[in-house]
Formats: sequence, C-alpha cells, structure tokens
Amino acid sequence: MKTGHMREFITLSQSGGFREAARKLYISQPALSNHIKAIEEEVGCLLIDRENGNGLTAEGLVFLDAAQSALMTIDCAIEECRRVHSIRGEKNEPARVQVHTMFIEARQALSRLCERPYEFVLYEWSRPLLHRFVNNEADVMVTYDANEHRMLKAEADGLGLTCETLGVDFCSVAMKSDNPLAAGPLTKESLKHAKFVILSASEFGYWKAIISRMFDEGHETDIRFMPVNSMVNMEIVDLQDSVLLCMSKMVHQFFGMRDDCVVFDLLDGQPIAIKTGLVYRPNVDNENVEAALSALRLGLAADSPDAVR
Repeated sequence: MKTGHMREFITLSQSGGFREAARKLYISQPALSNHIKAIEEEVGCLLIDRENGNGLTAEGLVFLDAAQSALMTIDCAIEECRRVHSIRGEKNEPARVQVHTMFIEARQALSRLCERPYEFVLYEWSRPLLHRFVNNEADVMVTYDANEHRMLKAEADGLGLTCETLGVDFCSVAMKSDNPLAAGPLTKESLKHAKFVILSASEFGYWKAIISRMFDEGHETDIRFMPVNSMVNMEIVDLQDSVLLCMSKMVHQFFGMRDDCVVFDLLDGQPIAIKTGLVYRPNVDNENVEAALSALRLGLAADSPDAVR
C-alpha cells in the first residue's frame, strides 16, 4: 500500500467529497477515485460510503485512525533518519552515551539541554559495567556514584576514566506476597534478618555494597546470588523467600504487575535513594561529548541525601 494513497485517503476524509479533496491534492478526481479504490481492494472492504455523501464507513473510521498513526510513525522515522544523516557529516562523531541509572531523566535532560549530536549505546545486562569503555564504544555513562563503590572506582581509574558524583536515583523492594514481610510497612529493622537476592552476576559486588550500607556497621547481611541470564527472564523469576532491592523502574516493570509479588517504594517511610554519577573519558577532543556532559550535569544534578537508606 502506497503511503501517498494513504495521505490522499486522510485528505478525502477531511474534505467531504472527492472533488474538494482532488482540488486540495492537485490531482484529478478520477485519479483520486482510483487510488481510494486500490486501498479498498487491498483492505477488502468499502471505506467510503459513496451513496451517502462520501462519508466514512465504520471500516473507514478504523482505517483512518490506523493510517494517521502509521504515517505519524513513518514521518518521525524519516525525520530521525535525516538527523542521523546530517550528524554523519559533522566534523566530530556524536557523543556516545550509555545510561545505566536515571534512564528517563537522562534522556529528557539530553533532549532539552544538549544541542550537539549524541546517540545512545545499549547497556548490556550480562556484561561488565564498563565494558563499553574497554571496547571504545562509549564516551559517557550515567551509573552508580563510583565514589561510593571502591570496586567501580578502581575499575574506572584503571581505564583512565573520570568519575563525578551526580545526583540520586530511587530503588524499590520486591518480594513474594506470602513473605512474612509483605504485610509491611517496610523498615530497616524488619529487613535486618531478610534474605536478599541479587540477580546479576556482573553487578553483584555493587548491589552487595548498596544493601550492606543500609544497616549498621558490623551487621552481617544475608545476600545471595540468583542467576538470571537475561532481562526476558525477569518476568518469571521466582524470588522464593528472598527480597530483591533494585532500581524502581526495573522492579515495577517486572514485579509490580505480578499477582504473586508485592513492591515497596518506601523504607522507614522515606524513598529508598542511591547516589548516581558520571563516568567518562577525559580530555576528549570532541565538543559533542562536552555538550552531552554539560547537559547531564545540569539536568540530573540534585542534592544527595545524607545517607543512602
């Protein structure tokens, strides 16, 4: 089906008749009629009620809605393709940004505040956190605050990367609905003897540190590894008698809609916050990277809480 014919159908639906639509489209009335008939033949039913003022049939109304949505998607894709094509003509390559935490906020900050070219690179669940830098596939990453994670800081330093504290992101806790803690409310005291589970091998050390900091120094926290090979399997993972602490967006996406699980966003009545930061390769002679960094600093910076809960 030709997109041009679909656009003509939309114009016809807004014009009240073939003559007026043909005039607006600068084509002959017979040509327009043939194009609409071609659409109807492909769809398999009449879309225009020619016996009652050329209005839309019930099927025509359905097709109109679909055609408008499809053309909007196509137009957006064409615009994005042209933007990418123009970027390729720039002296400098687009800033390559990997977003691990604050995903929505980072995208919004770049959209609002970065006027230079940038593109996103995918964060891969099963790979080491900084492997994109190892392979020279990223310039900037929004992730945990490396100054809070000695292991991450050591890895970044070893690669010659710079780390900055940025702001905060929020976590949630998921558990089976038959867990004794599911009745809530959730407190640090009630979690002291809980069995925590971490699902990612590549991030086990980071989340172990985050969970351990929730409690008093010297408290032995029960933290276990439950391997999940891909995000696809998150929807069916069985938490058993353990609790999962992770980013709120992920917890709600995979556990918030499940009948057998409950999700908590508050601990001791307060949001569960973790510090976030930037990791990037310094002294890169690319103004696009500097523009992306500036946008992220301005758009995501926030006062961090005195202590992560």
